[in-house]
Amino acid sequence: MGSVVLRLGRSSSYRLMSAIILIPALLMLSAATRPSGELLFFRATEDSDQYAKDPQRYDKISLAPPEAMSILYVERQPTLRIPLSAVRSVVLEREKVYTNLEEAILEGLRLKDKSTNEAGARYYYMAAFALRPNAGRQVTTLSQRYPGEVFDLRLGSQRLSIGSFTPPRPGAGNTFNPFRVPLMENDRQRIQDILSPLKDRIT
Repeated sequence: MGSVVLRLGRSSSYRLMSAIILIPALLMLSAATRPSGELLFFRATEDSDQYAKDPQRYDKISLAPPEAMSILYVERQPTLRIPLSAVRSVVLEREKVYTNLEEAILEGLRLKDKSTNEAGARYYYMAAFALRPNAGRQVTTLSQRYPGEVFDLRLGSQRLSIGSFTPPRPGAGNTFNPFRVPLMENDRQRIQDILSPLKDRIT
């Protein structure tokens, strides 16, 4: 079974390897209510000329540095809707931001020990969404229909990630399930709040 990654902007391409840390606090949350809402995929573009042709079609948003895409035009209507009932599970991973390619390679080859709490290091979170088969096929179709295009992924009204699909690894097949996204939010409590509709399915 393959996977798809919704990759952040070009400035984040150096994030090569992951340091996985479970978030115990999320496991403590109980499933008090039935999750509601949807995962929404909105097409987006950096092309100001495309925006100028039909400005009513888009919302203009500004992204904080260090993202390469500082200004983005996001379509107001989602291209794909995935009901939360189609999400089987979510796995959160805490990953290190590598600013040194040599360090990333050494740790990836296990020639250097990984440190999950290195002084001065920066981290971000990845979320892997395991979907029911039909929903997984819909994400596959979307990624094939718009290869390399930028998407704004939201859970209801909350923005999760902005980036483009990357192709699966060779031999992984063409079923993009689960799909992994780097979260824009890196505060643990805030992530808990955003993902609270799925709190009973988070590891």
